[in-house]
Parts: sequence; structure tokens; C-alpha cells
Amino acid sequence: RPASSEKKSGVVTGNPVRENVMNGDRQKSLLTYGLRGELPVLALLGGSQGAQVLNKAMENALKNFTDIQILWQTGDSHLETYRKYETDRVKVMPFVDDMGTFYAAADLIISRAGALALAEIAACGKPSLLIPFAGSAGNHQTMNAESLRASGAAIVVNQKEFTSERLTDEVKQLMGNSQTLSKMASAARSVARPEAVDLIVNEIEVIAEA
Repeated sequence: RPASSEKKSGVVTGNPVRENVMNGDRQKSLLTYGLRGELPVLALLGGSQGAQVLNKAMENALKNFTDIQILWQTGDSHLETYRKYETDRVKVMPFVDDMGTFYAAADLIISRAGALALAEIAACGKPSLLIPFAGSAGNHQTMNAESLRASGAAIVVNQKEFTSERLTDEVKQLMGNSQTLSKMASAARSVARPEAVDLIVNEIEVIAEA
């Protein structure tokens, strides 16, 4: 009988990301949203319920983004408040039907720091500005965000400090430096675990055969 210290107590697989999320086509994505190829795209991902802190900051910062296109996912309950800002350059939506198209169109993602969202952002190789939810259990969103920040893939801003002024400053600095965005994208890809599904399936098969 093997000693208990030799037993495998766990396997780090990462979070599974669907293949269609990772394989979006940028040009097709821009056409889908009616966006132009010559202007950068900022994408705000508020989650299924939306994130009012993110929405308010974006609302007050919009006037500063005259040369940036925006994909703004508000959450269903907040759509009516913000849909008035829809233009040919600003696309306001309650939720995202096709995450692959959404990520492919974006040059920079603004998001909360849920584990699945960060797995998708990393797998798609997208630079990100992360605002962890301050009320997450065990402060896990801050810890999630730290993994991308430490790799150089993300900028992390405390929720209390996420004002429209801070949003404007961070976005303009990042969007104005293509080399920085490229380095962040490479860093995101370096921490991605696209093989997570295969690892999980393999472990299930091992357990089933034990």
C-alpha cells in the first residue's frame, strides 16, 4: 500500500476555454459590430449582471475617447440607462452572445476579475485593465487579477480608485503605446492554459479507471 504522501492530491489544469472563444477573426468581428479597422477598440465586459462601477466610469469618460471605438457590455438591467450613448463608434449591448467575436474585435479589455473571464482574456492574448470586485469571497478576484498583473498582462485598479479620470488616463496611456499593448498581449498568452479541457478529461479518465 503506497504511503499517503505519494498520493496525488490535486492537479492544476486551469479554467477550460471553448475553442470558438479563442479563434475569433478580427476583420469579421469588426464587420459584425460595424466598426472601422483604422481605429482601436476598447471593450468593457461587465459580466451577465453588469458592473455599475464600470458603467458609471465609462459613462463619464466617453467624452474623452473621441478617437477610440467602444464595445460596452452593460448588463441587462443597466441597458436602458446607457443605450442612449450608442453611436456608430460606441456599441452598447446588454450581454455578449459571441465571446469569440467580442474578444477578437478588442485591442484592450476592461473587466472584473472572475476566473473564467481572465482565462478567456489570457487565452485570447488580450491586454486588460482589471477592476476586481471588492466584495468577492475571500478577495479571490484580487488574487485572480494579480496573476495577470504579475506577468505583465494586465493593469489592476482598486475599485475605490476606479474613477472616470483614472479610466481615461489608463486607457489613453495604453492605447497610445502599441509596443506596450503588444508586450501585454504576449504576456497574457504566456499564462494561458488552452489545454485545460484536455487535462480535465485526462484526469477524469484516470479517476474512472482507478
